[in-house]
Amino acid sequence: MTIDSAGVEKHQLTNGSTGTNGINSTNSSNVANSSNGTNGINGTNGINGTNGINGTNGVNGTNGIHGIEQQAAPSLKQFVQEPIAIVGLACRLPDECNNPKAFWKFLEKGGIAKNRPPASRFNIDTHYDGSLKNKTMASPGGMFLQGVDPRDIDAQFFKLSRIEALSMDPQQRQLLEVVYEGLENAGITLEELDGKPVGCFVGSFACDYGDMQARDPEDRAPATTVGIG
Repeated sequence: MTIDSAGVEKHQLTNGSTGTNGINSTNSSNVANSSNGTNGINGTNGINGTNGINGTNGVNGTNGIHGIEQQAAPSLKQFVQEPIAIVGLACRLPDECNNPKAFWKFLEKGGIAKNRPPASRFNIDTHYDGSLKNKTMASPGGMFLQGVDPRDIDAQFFKLSRIEALSMDPQQRQLLEVVYEGLENAGITLEELDGKPVGCFVGSFACDYGDMQARDPEDRAPATTVGIG
């Protein structure tokens, strides 16, 4: 122990808190290999230090395996692409290709599906004259589906009233039939799908049918809006 000129005891002793072997001294807990030192528990390379298990670069640290910056990568890797398999097939295509078998035969013979527009659609002779003038049709035919008479749908099977079936957009009627036939082709029953997370994703254009129904409101069927969209 030493005393300064004012008579105050100094604590710079060899074994004191700030001495050679003290808390903050050469051999204390804050030196390189001690608890709080560079290689100590809380030091730079220690368990809780910068490079330690819980440190910035450690296993649980910011840059570690379980760290903040590493959390994004596992979340992306957790997504596993499910294998895609076509287990059923159904179709409605021009030239009476109303099922996969008919469509396959059509392809084998190298068929061309173009045909004249049905008279129920419009009179082709009032639009096409072969001159290729502006505002005239450049082709005398198209690719139109046959067998789209609304009276042909089994309304009771799809739990539709007769008036609903007759008023629906033809695309809606075709969709109901083709989806069911696709499931049937795959050997999947409706009972198997009941309560299951199964979705049906469709891309279609139905604005024209809605416009047609709006032209004459007085002649519009009661259930027209049910089958639009």
